[in-house]
Amino acid sequence: MGEMLELDQAGPPQRGRPVPSESLRLRDRILWTAWSLAEGGEQILRRRYVVSRETADGPLAMRADEFDAYRQGRRSISSTRLRHLLSLHPSLREVALWPTVLLDRRPTTKRAIEAWLARFRIAPSLVGVPRYLYPDGTFSDQENRNPVSEDDLERLYERGDAYGFFALLAAYRLYHLERRSDRQWYAGRYLIRALPGICREPCVQPHSELLIAITLDLLALLPDTSVPIAVDTKLITQQIHDPFFEPCRALRLQAREHGEIAPDPRDPIVPLRYEACASEEAPLLLAGIQPRVSGLTGN
Repeated sequence: MGEMLELDQAGPPQRGRPVPSESLRLRDRILWTAWSLAEGGEQILRRRYVVSRETADGPLAMRADEFDAYRQGRRSISSTRLRHLLSLHPSLREVALWPTVLLDRRPTTKRAIEAWLARFRIAPSLVGVPRYLYPDGTFSDQENRNPVSEDDLERLYERGDAYGFFALLAAYRLYHLERRSDRQWYAGRYLIRALPGICREPCVQPHSELLIAITLDLLALLPDTSVPIAVDTKLITQQIHDPFFEPCRALRLQAREHGEIAPDPRDPIVPLRYEACASEEAPLLLAGIQPRVSGLTGN
């Protein structure tokens, strides 16, 4: 529990208080869904914990109006209730420790970011580069679960799960603090590409729209530039529900060798194109605009 409280610098709100930020609201909605899945569904959850003549009073008992408020994300799970929940369902601990607070645009610190990363750090290689080994995710496979260095953005994206997404998020926020503009741009693009992976997690999928919106808001932290990142959110949604979506290239090649369908995933980053214009006009760099004159496309 200590790691989660350290990441959430403001501390979880007390029972019944409104959720103070979108990232905490998202965390609680994901936790609620994970709890429901662990119990076998919301109907079973309601029968077991909503106070009635048939239910026994306990640390997780709640009124009917509380149940609806938690389910709709209007109230946050208190630290006391969360401790009881994790003692009942230890498998939810990792979900509770996801650093969703890093999705807030408010300032953060390297210590807060590294508190989560340090849990997965292993012995460095001979060159002294830190390496990380993340746990198995719902959609991970052996090919993309090997140790990665802290700057291996491609392989973090290829994990296609929550750990790959949050490691990329941590890198994005670290590069911002360290003023490593080029690396932050790369991390931002991989972070967007990693959205379908985390959103395919069963406890995250019902809240994918909120996660996508919050993540896109983080692009405001990118350094000023004349080349913004434009995102095709419809494509991200399609990839979330696409049974053939596979971000790991090695796994796609293996699947094709066995005659299975494994297309390369389309990039949700919309390519930028130059719009042809008259000689007296300034050129425009627009997202997804087909040029009027052939051969004027640009990256």
